[in-house]
Amino acid sequence: MDETLIKLIASERIPIDGVDVTCTNAAEFIPRTKRNMGYIVGGLVFNDKGEILMMQEAKRSCHGKWYLPMGRLEPGENLQEGAVREVLEETGLTVEPVTALEIESGGVTWFRIIFIMKQTGGVLKTKPDEESLKADWFNPGKVLNKEIKLRKDDILRIIQKGIDYKKLPQLEQHSILPVIHPHIQILHRVILHTLTPEGDHAILVNTNKSVHLPCCVMGPEDISLMVSIFLLFKDVFGRLKHPPEVCGIVSVEHCGQPEAKNDGMCLTSLVHTKNVLKFDGVNKKKYDWHVVTDIDLISKLNLMLAGKKILPFLDVNSKTR
Repeated sequence: MDETLIKLIASERIPIDGVDVTCTNAAEFIPRTKRNMGYIVGGLVFNDKGEILMMQEAKRSCHGKWYLPMGRLEPGENLQEGAVREVLEETGLTVEPVTALEIESGGVTWFRIIFIMKQTGGVLKTKPDEESLKADWFNPGKVLNKEIKLRKDDILRIIQKGIDYKKLPQLEQHSILPVIHPHIQILHRVILHTLTPEGDHAILVNTNKSVHLPCCVMGPEDISLMVSIFLLFKDVFGRLKHPPEVCGIVSVEHCGQPEAKNDGMCLTSLVHTKNVLKFDGVNKKKYDWHVVTDIDLISKLNLMLAGKKILPFLDVNSKTR
């Protein structure tokens, strides 16, 4: 299991050995991009002066207001491709993703993934079209102080997060890009962590047939990832006395190809519970705690538990965030 965790942290693909928890109507839910599934992708681009790239909206509802370049993923695209296309269409610049900055969920059918990006070419847009009026570079402070008219204030948090990220020592910066791997459904693989009374790091594993991390398949009615965590806890421990802490996302897997077939996604989260809980659920015999022994892995877990080297996750509908 230590080797599996090391590979996941290194953004390597780990096959799903089976689904252990199925949420309501999850078995029948097949995601289709732009039909019943909304992926919003975009970029936070910094230049050498520390300025950020903004675009001026052409839409009637927000005409002339400024926003970060982003938009809806198109069928057949992966997350990186969609984000790069949106930046090009709205600003005229070609870019390359450096890392995902954060992932935001408004329920199982809506995710927003923003990338930190670097410019690789192109010419800054000055002529309006249906995508945007123009693009420009701005001092982040000017945007954060609302010295320009913004389409929506939600980008202020994203911009501040990007500034904070760039200030971090490289050792503490996460570098996570989605793994290109197809999924038909929305899966949530859980790295449930606790500390034993002896102070050892322990991870919950399913020991039925093959030892693997618990995996949940999610349905359209699930308004939060916490739904799958609650069901997992009920399945394993019988009840959830104290909500655990979602530390962040360790890996994202998505493909989008072939079009209208693999529009699902797999999120692997790190979740921490303070107590070594008693196995008291209906499927308690299928689970056990795996004690981590790899020294390098322990060091990485400590960083991620402290909110470093892990992809921040904003669960809009979770009361525990």
